[in-house]
Amino acid sequence: MVIDENDNEDYNTYMTTIPKKITTKEIVTTVITILLIFILIGLIMITKNSIGIISEYKIYEQYETQVAVLQKQEQARQAKIEKKKQEKLPKLTQERKRQDRKYLSCRNQKSIFDF
Repeated sequence: MVIDENDNEDYNTYMTTIPKKITTKEIVTTVITILLIFILIGLIMITKNSIGIISEYKIYEQYETQVAVLQKQEQARQAKIEKKKQEKLPKLTQERKRQDRKYLSCRNQKSIFDF
């Protein structure tokens, strides 16, 4: 079987194909496809980052609750210490106040040894 150049224009004598011309429609579809692929990759990256941020925020919320609990415990401990300090201090009764007044009044008096 002999192939004439007139019969089929896609073949030459060495049986190679002639390069096909690329139409603008094919160029536009290729560019749109590439853009869509880049957009898809970008969306995937954004979702991964947002998932990471959400998980970090959950960890931060747990940290905040732990800090709040520790602050409450510290306040309770400080109140307990303050209460113990108040118990150790002598309570002034009326009699003790009178004795203190006597001492203070004696201190204000002049002595003969003052120069």
